[in-house]
Amino acid sequence: LGAEPTALKKSLALVDENLAIQPASENARRARAMVLALSTDRKARREAVDILEKLVGSQKSLTAEGMPESRFVLAQLYADASDFSKAAGHLRRLIASEGDNPRYLAYYVQFLVNRNEIDEAALWVPNLLKLAPQDFSTWNLVTAVKFWQKHYDELCTTIDQVIDNPTVSEGERGRV
Repeated sequence: LGAEPTALKKSLALVDENLAIQPASENARRARAMVLALSTDRKARREAVDILEKLVGSQKSLTAEGMPESRFVLAQLYADASDFSKAAGHLRRLIASEGDNPRYLAYYVQFLVNRNEIDEAALWVPNLLKLAPQDFSTWNLVTAVKFWQKHYDELCTTIDQVIDNPTVSEGERGRV
């Protein structure tokens, strides 16, 4: 997260114009929260959390496609603020409903690895491999989990698979 301040101000001004015209618009409030979430300012990010909590809490207020992304951004904001229990709660609810989204699942697995919840992360890795088998970030997470589990023989096999994978670029191979 994080964006250029000038672009943020312009985006926020446009969203606020829309909110002035349609103050009850859930989509405009969501847009405001998404713009605020890009800020590096703590107060702006807190406002984004407040807006998203209200929107996510009132599930009827968001469109089907808006709810998962709102929950995802909310979880990221909580994780960035080191409120890991709230981040985990939102991520679990997100994965329960959108577990077939490789972006959300990869973030969740990385979140678990970062929290040293390796056994839990290992439970989700097979799903991630099914959803995004060609994605380098998937393989990066697979190797991280195997390393932290001390499954070194499997780790070597996995690294060989990445190196032999024709869809992985030379630069990505070098990062393994």
